[in-house]
Amino acid sequence: MVGDRYRLLAELGSGGFGRVWRARDETLEVDVAVKEIWLPDAAAETERTARLKRATREARNAARLRDHPNIVAVHDVLVEGDLPWIVMRLVDGASLEERISADGRLPVDKVRRVAADLLRALSAAEQAGIAHRDVKPANVLFAGDEGALLTDFGIAVHRTDTVLTATGMVIGTIEYTAPERLNGTGDQGTTSDLFSLGATLYAAVEGHSPFHRDTVAASMAAVLFEPVPEPEHAGELSTLITGLLDKDPAQRLTTREALALAGQLPKPPEKTRHFTKHETITGPTPGKVPAYHCVWARAAPGNWICPGVEALAFSPDGRLLASGGGDKTVRLWNPETGQPIGEPLVGHTKQVLTVAFSPDGRLLASAGPDKTIRLWNPATGQPVGEPLKEHPGNGIHPGVCVVAFSPDGRLLATGCTDKTIRLWNPATGQPVGRRLTGHTGPVLSLAFSPDGRLLASGSTDKSVRLWDPETGQPVDHPLIAHLGAVQAVAFRSDGRLLASGSEDAIVRLWWDPAAGRPVSHPLSGHTGPVTALAFDPVGGLLATGGQDNSVRFWWDPATGRPLGDPLTDHTRPVTAMAFSPDGKLLATGGHDKTIRMWSNAPLP
Repeated sequence: MVGDRYRLLAELGSGGFGRVWRARDETLEVDVAVKEIWLPDAAAETERTARLKRATREARNAARLRDHPNIVAVHDVLVEGDLPWIVMRLVDGASLEERISADGRLPVDKVRRVAADLLRALSAAEQAGIAHRDVKPANVLFAGDEGALLTDFGIAVHRTDTVLTATGMVIGTIEYTAPERLNGTGDQGTTSDLFSLGATLYAAVEGHSPFHRDTVAASMAAVLFEPVPEPEHAGELSTLITGLLDKDPAQRLTTREALALAGQLPKPPEKTRHFTKHETITGPTPGKVPAYHCVWARAAPGNWICPGVEALAFSPDGRLLASGGGDKTVRLWNPETGQPIGEPLVGHTKQVLTVAFSPDGRLLASAGPDKTIRLWNPATGQPVGEPLKEHPGNGIHPGVCVVAFSPDGRLLATGCTDKTIRLWNPATGQPVGRRLTGHTGPVLSLAFSPDGRLLASGSTDKSVRLWDPETGQPVDHPLIAHLGAVQAVAFRSDGRLLASGSEDAIVRLWWDPAAGRPVSHPLSGHTGPVTALAFDPVGGLLATGGQDNSVRFWWDPATGRPLGDPLTDHTRPVTAMAFSPDGKLLATGGHDKTIRMWSNAPLP
């Protein structure tokens, strides 16, 4: 009996990692699978304790994926006899390894379905920040009409190893292990799992692993040094399999690209796709909106940020583009023509650092170092009510740095140089609750999650914080990874990914932001501080802008892989950007006092 609940009935199998039992859950009166994790007998007590904690933590992470239809559910984790035991769903079905041993190679149509199932499982794990580390045919199970299920998820700890995985130990079966895991250049998380999946799919269509040799050393040499053999029976899956088996992690297919090839997503754009200037923008200089922000030719006393275009926002219907800048005004533009709409909105006494439309498009908020938040009716260009003046500033750089509306429009969040965040009722102009305190430096960036349950903030204190807007309380601990002020934050449209840009020239990504798990690949490419970023609301593409005057694009941010070449048309730092609601246009603005409009149409 394990844990006074699970009665071991029969051994189902064993290997280097442990032993699996059929067991009876005496409480629920159902059969389950129980895996006993072996620890190295010769390990020191401190190492055994660390290994035990690691195995237990990884099993708990895997349990977070228990509801996925293509992952064998983990029900419980417990410690018995100083060993971790993992309680999982019992799958009464053969493994892919057993199918290959019995039948040889599988039909291509069957393997395509297996590929789609396993890619969906790895995609869910990627979003949860979990790597499997031992994808192979033996860990793929079949259960009736449910398709393929991935098992042994994230719990691989080899009993013959005497160091933790964090110090570089090899985990997995050699002939299915990615080369970067074998040669010590680093585990690439899901990217490395995708290589293992490629080898698994190859084995399914050919009947044998592409790197199986007579000895372990020979198999390792094949993975590291020998060319990948072309699959002979893969048919239309050949491109998918060879793309997954690319030995260069940077060139390997991403999860999204692989899903597209497996027929589960629309095909992603070609890697050579470029963004081009919108042909209909007109003005004194081709490609530029008329330079109405040129009134500030040089910095003036009291302006603590260089004049230029500081903020951009599209209206929810995409028919208006609002800008704020160094001439103290808010301006409205026609995104298609680049022509101004109406007169500038005047009232601020210093530059406008931030603008945001309410979700219904009936309000436009703006703010800056004059310590006021102003609300406007974008249809008439008239102010709505009196300016909101709750932030006192910090005595050195007073003012409001950023505004953001909640998705339901009931709250307006403002961040200030006084290190606080204030929530407002935009309908009444009254503050809601107390200030949100915790940052030790000015708050430079804010973003609500798409469901409105989280508010993310970035600060000069180098941290990203998450808040519950309903209670005003922080959610867990600050997200610490940056080495400089966090100048921009944004959620992806599904809410599962948060991006933050910093003066350390790095963009950091966080899966499941409330859990605070950083993606292993920071986005590096800018040569100066990252000052703006935005997600395409439709396709998930991430755009970033920086003080190196460039705009960069990232199709699959989880891999750190850029899309095409950076845009370098701006001649001064890029300080603002916004995607149109349909994702077809990107507006960028900078200290060169220009707004540039870009289209994602392919080059002719």
